[in-house]
Amino acid sequence: MQTTNYKIIRNFVEFYGKPFTGDVVAGETGIPIQKTIRVLNTMSYKGLIKSISMQGKFAIYIKNSDYVDKNPMNSFNFEIKFLKAIIRKLKTEEVKSARHLADLLKCGRRRVTRYLVALCSIGMVGLVDKKYKVIKDMDLLLVGSRYDSQILKKLKAKNKQ
Repeated sequence: MQTTNYKIIRNFVEFYGKPFTGDVVAGETGIPIQKTIRVLNTMSYKGLIKSISMQGKFAIYIKNSDYVDKNPMNSFNFEIKFLKAIIRKLKTEEVKSARHLADLLKCGRRRVTRYLVALCSIGMVGLVDKKYKVIKDMDLLLVGSRYDSQILKKLKAKNKQ
């Protein structure tokens, strides 16, 4: 009974356990690189493996069931990585508005406003001398537990007085 290239490569992927390239698969299975790449593309299309990066001219793959997203979300669907970027900018730059923060982060104003409202709602960020500042450090998983959509208006009114 003849084993197909697809079955050989699928077996390799199933038991390898580490990220791999087409070059590694071809070397381990003895299948020519062109046929290996063709099978890996088919497996990627079917959702069995996922391309996570590039190494030279070869894509680096990982078994789809082993893939874990490197950008976790808290339970309220706020990206931790983006929250950290906002906090970093607020600590290093003088930010006067959500539009200015959006320009610094090179992203949409709506998204920045949503995250800024969430940070202000839990008391982590406040308006000091007409500039947004990090008032106290808190656990980022709390972001979104309280969400007051009018908080920015309240802070601006309070700062005027």
